Amino acid sequence: MVETSMRRTPQRLGAKQRVEAILDAAETRFAEQGYESVTTNAIAAAAHVPIGSVYQYFPNKEAILAAVAARYREGLLAIYDRLHQEAAQQPIVALVADWVDSVVVFGSRRMGFTRIMLGAGESPTLAAAANALEQEITAHATALLGVLLPHLSPLEQEVRARVCLAALHAVLGLALRLKGEAGEAVGWAIIEQAKPLLIAYLSAEVARQNASG
Repeated sequence: MVETSMRRTPQRLGAKQRVEAILDAAETRFAEQGYESVTTNAIAAAAHVPIGSVYQYFPNKEAILAAVAARYREGLLAIYDRLHQEAAQQPIVALVADWVDSVVVFGSRRMGFTRIMLGAGESPTLAAAANALEQEITAHATALLGVLLPHLSPLEQEVRARVCLAALHAVLGLALRLKGEAGEAVGWAIIEQAKPLLIAYLSAEVARQNASG
């Protein structure tokens, strides 16, 4: 079995910054060049650290990918936890706007892994990492819709959550592609269209809930 755990956890500020640089470099290289073609030497060079510094904390490339994914997971799931806590107090329009904006802002800050998530199908290793994270995101999105649509069964809530995530990911993928082809303004304008799309879909569910109640 391939080891995917860090060898040691950095304690001092300088060590933490070094590990962050390694993860930033790996995230960018994985997204741009593909996981299989990137080497630990290339990651070390991109991070401007000796290869020994990489192996001081990571036994192999698989462990680096696991740490990159864990960092992304922690930030993204924190967003869903906050949205879940605030869902009962927000109207649907505000909730969806917050949802889209928060995910987009976070994804922009971690663009390397966002690209990995949207294009992971090209690599079995990246696809496995992306699929594991996708399952957790789906669970959190389902819990969020459980607050908004309590009349639905857990299965029905999960189905709606998956539809919302699929729509959001499709819009984000299109925006990401067109940002490069048609410019930033077009990309952001497309992202904005995710809001009325999800608002209309979920508002219809809320209306049915109110009518039946």
